[in-house]
Amino acid sequence: DVGYLMKALRETNVKAPVMGIEFTAQAAKVAGSAYDSYNFATDFYSADNPNPWNQIFVKDYRAQYGKDPEYYGANYYEQVFWTWELARRVIAAGGDPTDTTALEKALVANPRFPSLYGGTADKTGEVEFNVAEHTISKPMAVFKVQNGAPVKLQEIKKLDSGADAKTTLIK
Repeated sequence: DVGYLMKALRETNVKAPVMGIEFTAQAAKVAGSAYDSYNFATDFYSADNPNPWNQIFVKDYRAQYGKDPEYYGANYYEQVFWTWELARRVIAAGGDPTDTTALEKALVANPRFPSLYGGTADKTGEVEFNVAEHTISKPMAVFKVQNGAPVKLQEIKKLDSGADAKTTLIK
């Protein structure tokens, strides 16, 4: 666990910067103040995002669990809806929603889905799968941890073919 790693590194006086790929509140709790020197880059989920669908999810999650949702729960939640949406598309086309080939064809035909990420207070976010690259267009950023909480340093945007790599980080 990254929390134990950060705590052990700082207890042994290792001062090197650490860059990781995720943030969890559990790791921050384990590491304590040692986590304030942890940096990470990821498609970071925020319970504060005003996106209407996200706010419904957050309200229900808090009612069920008594705390804010985290990255993994948010991703699993929206992925269930994406699977449901693919099944609906296959059924609407007269196909069998248990046929994986039909589901794949539905994804390739329309790789866009609603998302808890992005959006505004008036509009649900949206993601799109790049079916050629097998990637997704979720907002991504580089973060640092301050007082046990993530703080966004810079957004990351996809590098266009042939573009200068310095253009991938935007303020």
